[in-house]
Amino acid sequence: MGDAPKRIEDLPDLATPLEVAAVMRCSSRFVQDECKAGRLNATLVAGRYLIAPDDVRAYLTDRRTCRNETKARTSTSTTAGRSGTSGGSKMAKHGSAQRALETVAELRASLRGTSPARAQAQVIPLPGPSRTS
Repeated sequence: MGDAPKRIEDLPDLATPLEVAAVMRCSSRFVQDECKAGRLNATLVAGRYLIAPDDVRAYLTDRRTCRNETKARTSTSTTAGRSGTSGGSKMAKHGSAQRALETVAELRASLRGTSPARAQAQVIPLPGPSRTS
């Protein structure tokens, strides 16, 4: 078969788990497990998974995270008052730093009318330039 593909562009129109594994730098068993679980789109032909390059690209893009945008579980329920309450959850992209700042603002708002010393003791300041005062 020759050299294993090293880039998504080098994959054939329908790649085997072994070929996809070479691109993703993982085992073919992992690729098969992801196909079986439905996380990686594939076509099952004669008991063998065949995967299109666009599906590999979509899989990798969907699982990409960066420092400022993390995947977080949030509520899908329309009756839930806040995310994280009961009613189910889904993956949604929200900046964790932004959520932390909103939580600090809520805590500060709820502590109005208390002594400044008590408010200072209960709110932990966040590091970084994006901190609001």
